[in-house]
Amino acid sequence: MKSVSKYLYIITGFLIALISGFSGIIFKDNIIVVFFALLIGAMGAFFGYQYWNNKARLEEANDANKESELKYKTAFVTSPDAININTFDGVYIDINEGFTALTQFTKEDVIGINSSDIRIWAIPSDREKLIKGLKETGWVENLESVFRCKDGSTKTALMSARIIQIHGAPHILSVTRDISERKKVERAFEETDKLKTAFLNNISHEIRTPMNAILGFSQLVTSESLNATDRKNFSHIIQKSCNQLLDILTNVIEISQIQGNHIQIAKEDANIETILRKTEDNFSTRCTEKNIKLFVLIQLDDTYLDTITDSYKLNKILSHLIDNAIKFSNSGDIIVKCRLVKNNFYEFSVADSGIGISQEMQQKIFEPFRQVETGMSRNFGGNGVGLSIAKAYVELMGGEIWLQSDSQTGSTFFFTVPYKPIGAGRKTEKLTHDKMNLSRKTILIADDELVNLILFKKILSETNANILTAANGIIAIEQCNNHPEIDLVLMDIKMPEMDGQTAMKLIKEFRPDLPIIAQTAYALQNEKEMFLNNGFDGYVSKPIKKEILLDTIKKHIL
Repeated sequence: MKSVSKYLYIITGFLIALISGFSGIIFKDNIIVVFFALLIGAMGAFFGYQYWNNKARLEEANDANKESELKYKTAFVTSPDAININTFDGVYIDINEGFTALTQFTKEDVIGINSSDIRIWAIPSDREKLIKGLKETGWVENLESVFRCKDGSTKTALMSARIIQIHGAPHILSVTRDISERKKVERAFEETDKLKTAFLNNISHEIRTPMNAILGFSQLVTSESLNATDRKNFSHIIQKSCNQLLDILTNVIEISQIQGNHIQIAKEDANIETILRKTEDNFSTRCTEKNIKLFVLIQLDDTYLDTITDSYKLNKILSHLIDNAIKFSNSGDIIVKCRLVKNNFYEFSVADSGIGISQEMQQKIFEPFRQVETGMSRNFGGNGVGLSIAKAYVELMGGEIWLQSDSQTGSTFFFTVPYKPIGAGRKTEKLTHDKMNLSRKTILIADDELVNLILFKKILSETNANILTAANGIIAIEQCNNHPEIDLVLMDIKMPEMDGQTAMKLIKEFRPDLPIIAQTAYALQNEKEMFLNNGFDGYVSKPIKKEILLDTIKKHIL
């Protein structure tokens, strides 16, 4: 169409020239008339072409403007970000749906209204920064600010803006993106990093304290001038510090495994009374030292004492709660209860008469490292992960944990775990302290560390058992082959030449009924399960505890 218009203008010009030419022929004797006729014809053709060309360019510009305006309107309407146009004074000219989604304000709420009237800038000085930046450079990018919504809530957002001209007057075009969720995540990460840093700093102190006692009193206990009473007291301090150091390392490893989702739940026959009495024995000395009376009340019929559960984790939950109660109590009573509640759940409770926990802290007390941040660890000791571990274990076992607390009566922690009856005719092991006589039994200790061999021999000396030793897996196999009288093997896992696991499997080939107990520094619960599943008959972890070792041996040898 444009091409046709072009030729119409040119043809019109030449028609004018042709008419002028005929005029020249008619008035050929008049040279002036001929000249002007030709001139008018040429000018007609020229101006006709120029008129067409200008009109075509104008149409193209209008089409381009319409296309640009359509693109702008499409972007304005469909953008998920908030877009608004304001005067420099702050009066709203237009907004899109993204603006409403961000702030809850509609067009009816803001068009013709000043931003200061709706107090949308939660930090008014940020708008001053925006205006200053626009006046200096004409645009502002990624200004972070807080904006107030229609309902009064606030959101953090990034705003970019530039100056545009509307009817010859400068206006502000702003594009704003909600980053509230991102800021929450960032703050959560920052808080976690802060807590972990505080935890690591505290752990350094927590480790050095028992190490100082171990090293210091180990030097004193060897003094020839030391009397028997002091030597006994110093030995007790060393033992207590070793247990404290072991608890710290175990907690660090366990909280790491929990956060990495590497914890599994074991299913084994267990006796609730045995677990509670062992836990009671573990804390009796600490309670006596602080003039605290520890009571364990088992409100269960005998029928419900035996269950299938993860006894290790149940013991850890109770231990962390009792430990917490002792730390925050200077005297009084700690009462541990167990009863059966509806839906076949055990409900345990640990009540103390300590300082209590504020309502605010009750919402945070189970978060990892939280105790370190609040300064409790400095005043009461601990590394701030015990309750986090307890909560994680309770939930993994299918239960719940909660607390009741005030400053007048102390705190009571409750938790539930499922009751799962064991098969008919099966009985669980009961806690006993009877002295064993193994004078007719032979035990092989396979361990490459001389210190461990000395310790095992000393512990087993009171049983009168006959002791054989092996420094690696190869020698252990030879001993079992050459000594059919061996009744039980304590097998270290990590040994030179041949490891304990390989040696166990080879021994089982020619002596399948020989009990072989793994004794190892691989002390985590999932590692225990791995060793038992791979063929070992029992498991004791290092550092060796006398009562646990003797109970394990008794279970397999008598």
